[in-house]
Amino acid sequence: MALPVLFFAPALPALVAAPARVEDTNAVLIRQVAERVRPAIVRIHVVAVEVDEGKEVKQESFGSGAILTADGYVVTNHHVAARAKWLTVTLADKEEVDATLVGTDPLADIAVIKLAPRTTPYPTLRWGDSSKLRVGDPVLAVGSPLAFSQSFTSGIVSNTELILSEASTGGGRMALDGEDVGSFVRWIAHDARILHGNSGGPLVNLAGEIIGVNEIEVGLSGAIPSLVAQSVVEQLIKTGQVTRASIGAALQPRLKSSNATTGALVGSLHPGSPAAKAGLKPGDLLLKIGETALDIKVPEDVPLTNQLIAALPLGAPLPVTFLRDGQEQKAQLTPTVRQPATAESVVIRDWGLTAVPILPDDLPNLQLTSTEGVYIEDVQAGSAAAEAKPPLAAGDVILSVAGKPVKSLTELQRLTEALPKSASGTPLLVQVRREGAQVLSLVTVGRATEEDTSAAVPRSWLPVGLQPLPRALAEALKLPAGTKGVRITQLYPGNAEVAQKLKVGDIVTKIDGLPTEAEEPEGMDQVQSLIRQYKVGTLAKLSVLRDGKPLSVSVTMTRAPRQEREEARHADPRFGVSLRSVTFQDRLRQPGIAEGAVVLEVTPGSWAALARLRQGDVILRVAGAPVKDLATARAAFDTAAAAKARFLPLFVQRGADTVFVEVQTDWSLPAGRKE
Repeated sequence: MALPVLFFAPALPALVAAPARVEDTNAVLIRQVAERVRPAIVRIHVVAVEVDEGKEVKQESFGSGAILTADGYVVTNHHVAARAKWLTVTLADKEEVDATLVGTDPLADIAVIKLAPRTTPYPTLRWGDSSKLRVGDPVLAVGSPLAFSQSFTSGIVSNTELILSEASTGGGRMALDGEDVGSFVRWIAHDARILHGNSGGPLVNLAGEIIGVNEIEVGLSGAIPSLVAQSVVEQLIKTGQVTRASIGAALQPRLKSSNATTGALVGSLHPGSPAAKAGLKPGDLLLKIGETALDIKVPEDVPLTNQLIAALPLGAPLPVTFLRDGQEQKAQLTPTVRQPATAESVVIRDWGLTAVPILPDDLPNLQLTSTEGVYIEDVQAGSAAAEAKPPLAAGDVILSVAGKPVKSLTELQRLTEALPKSASGTPLLVQVRREGAQVLSLVTVGRATEEDTSAAVPRSWLPVGLQPLPRALAEALKLPAGTKGVRITQLYPGNAEVAQKLKVGDIVTKIDGLPTEAEEPEGMDQVQSLIRQYKVGTLAKLSVLRDGKPLSVSVTMTRAPRQEREEARHADPRFGVSLRSVTFQDRLRQPGIAEGAVVLEVTPGSWAALARLRQGDVILRVAGAPVKDLATARAAFDTAAAAKARFLPLFVQRGADTVFVEVQTDWSLPAGRKE
């Protein structure tokens, strides 16, 4: 591992007086602002839930935020906190505080979280007016870059009208949950450096006011203007959501060939939208809605126009003025509530698929006429859905299960939860719509997760370690010419008779007169097969050479311990860990281990993975209770799950060391999404 290189400034000679330091006025001001702002800056530790191939996967990330109110409301980005399973916030004084998600808005990329209550008020920052910013104004970007503690960078405002163009980004779009953020946000560009982890942190002026929320880095840094962010935050704190008006039309800049000097070009219309009902068509030039004049000359005008439309009054008809073929026309338009671009994905674990509700805007693309049913977004390999006859697939729409119509995602979840669990599962006849056809599939749902591979028939065993006896080794040991057999390498613990009668180095040449010849490792299979033919408890006579002298030793064949592959295994999806009991082989590898449960697998993105539990760890205690075997480990995990324990401390053996691992959980997700 490379060590960091430290550079030290050479000391000045003792007889030379150092020049007096002239304090830069701007540096003093920045330091004063930083000291005032820093107490209200937080680092946000996020465990988020993502969906990957039909499975929920937890991902760990960090972001930043600013405390706005004394009771702990914090502003951050949607892309930081939207999918948070749980949130932990580190304050400027290093105190850790739990937090909850209050609400989130993907269109503006703004979210609000709430810190846990405490007896003393939280330090706060106030909003500034981003409309007063000018190019060249000094600003500070504050946050936790790369998850480091609260840090400051300084710079100036480079551009107050930053948009993502195709020329600068190759795509010209920043999509979050299906929402085009750039269609609503015109960023403040600045050159104060931000990195991963700065997201959600404030951009402040030299008055210590929030004039932006840092979000993007495209060569220049980009912050969401405070006038946009503050409005969103206030709605989220008040209602937990943002309500906007929609006319159902995509507006764009006027064509350069147009002679018009005002208005917004209608690019497309959503079927059945207010604009479509008002008789608008693509190509119309929309001049005015109610008292709101519209003007999109250049792409930078699009976000401001969409903000104006979002603020229109809901539910009341408004007069509309537009140009068509050079003629001014009027109509009536009633704005409606803007709907989310996409529905939230939900994992149906027993099926092994990811599903989403069907939204009205999805109907044309899905060639459907109704929102009833459940859209399959993804299918997990090897799952019940993937193993169905025929397999279910992404793009299918579930219409009915076992003859019962499935009108919504909630109905499918309830039906699934009511199914009994069994080793074989429950076969269900499922009707899906696939590319216009109605297809029937047989899906077996509700298989138990227990895997018992234990052997049914006990096997006989000689509790010693054996090695082949090649001719060269026999000669080196100066054994009688022609000696063939196997050499004892180890006396396994726990058998007093063997410990008394046999020794390491003994050469076993026969068992009850039958030769035990093995010159190569392949020959050991025949020797072990000979031993397994005995019934457990049978007395066997071994012909042994010890120090070159022949001996006859009688030992009792014992019951062979279970092999690792024979032990029952249990996968616990709640914590994301697969276990089995400690075996005889484990005790040989780690002599200090007598009991416990071995970690066979840790599911990526699970609570166990986030706690840094590792494959090969041996769990010795769960929440202080000793773990004897798989059964006691399962019982301890079941108890923790039933109690919805927030913290589950594990004491584990890891190689030659022991270590405490604390699994932190959150049981707040709705049914069907719990790990």
